[in-house]
Amino acid sequence: MMGPGMMSPGHYKMELDMFNSFDKNHDGSLTRDELSSSSSIVSQFSTYDTNGDGKLSETEYTAASGNPSSPR
Repeated sequence: MMGPGMMSPGHYKMELDMFNSFDKNHDGSLTRDELSSSSSIVSQFSTYDTNGDGKLSETEYTAASGNPSSPR
């Protein structure tokens, strides 16, 4: 069985753990400020922010982190 975005369950859990570690204010979304400046996701933040609200949801983050060079 695969997790959201066709990740293996183990990979999906790892991505959720990473998401939660970045989510400093625990609001369920990530801003540019919360993401590490070394993260490849930051450089394409606006591409992954599919609804344009200036934040990455858990869904947007896991899609981006599953393949940071190719948005889904």
